Amino acid sequence: MKRMGLIVLVVAATIPLAQRISAHPLAPALYDLRVSKSGEGTATWKTPSARPTGSRLQPLIPEVCTRTEPATWDIVDSGGAMVETQPLKCDPSKLEGLVLGVSGIESSGVTVVVRYAGPDGDIARGLLSRDEPTFVVPREQGRSSVMKSYLELGFEHLISGFDHIVFVLGLLVLIGWNRKLLWAITAFTLGHSLTLALAVFGVINLPSRLIEIAIAVTIMIVALEIKSSATSVMVRRPWFWPACFGLLHGMGFASALAETGVPKGEVPLALFSFNVGIELGQLAVVFAAAMTIALLRAIVPPLQRLPRSVPAYVIGSLAAYWIIERVLIG
Repeated sequence: MKRMGLIVLVVAATIPLAQRISAHPLAPALYDLRVSKSGEGTATWKTPSARPTGSRLQPLIPEVCTRTEPATWDIVDSGGAMVETQPLKCDPSKLEGLVLGVSGIESSGVTVVVRYAGPDGDIARGLLSRDEPTFVVPREQGRSSVMKSYLELGFEHLISGFDHIVFVLGLLVLIGWNRKLLWAITAFTLGHSLTLALAVFGVINLPSRLIEIAIAVTIMIVALEIKSSATSVMVRRPWFWPACFGLLHGMGFASALAETGVPKGEVPLALFSFNVGIELGQLAVVFAAAMTIALLRAIVPPLQRLPRSVPAYVIGSLAAYWIIERVLIG
């Protein structure tokens, strides 16, 4: 009876948490500026449907450009992202050293991906954040700059993706801090690296809504495995199922990379850097969680006797909410 009461309490406390967070509440916004040789330009501003409450971001139109027509708005079917398209007329002779920025970013936790395509066909990319609110378009973007931008993007995508974080934490709870966890994470890494590459090169292309539902299902499976750890297949074979689930998560990672685009001349480097960023974020989550758990158990000894059903129901409740949300709402 006491255990049932604990389960009800855990689920009741988890549901409000699930309602307040989504898969990627801090998913990057996109500011895309394209200017032709004649000076005709287009500024595209894309913001995710889920973003921190109170964040009001607007792209700053460069002083050398003027609006020629009213902006148009559209909603992207996958994820409900809002897209604003603004026609511009720019002075091609004053584009060197162009400064791009977004108002309100200093007080927001949102990351903005900047993409600039100039009259000569050169493409430059950068990241805006509260620490770096502006981006100066370089004359020529080097490989190190591309690598840095996509490594940061991969890291922040993993850290801001609650569904991916919950999955990784579920593996930690299920398998424990041991060699099997290394096998599981390595298998998960190989799985999502494969589908991430295949998706970027256009070999596979599945509906993002279907992928997001499947990712939530993988989290539910991990929760069920934690609940029945004595007979867990994932504990006995810590490489097989994480590798399979990694294939699905890789397509989820690919959707984020597709939002920003990949520089044509640096596809392998951008893909590698993005993937390394994801792995660094993943390792940071696992390490921080393991240290936190060890510290709490040392400070609060009763936590050592906490039933495994508690994290199982927390993870399962989050997964159930995401499945329902993605099936019914999309």
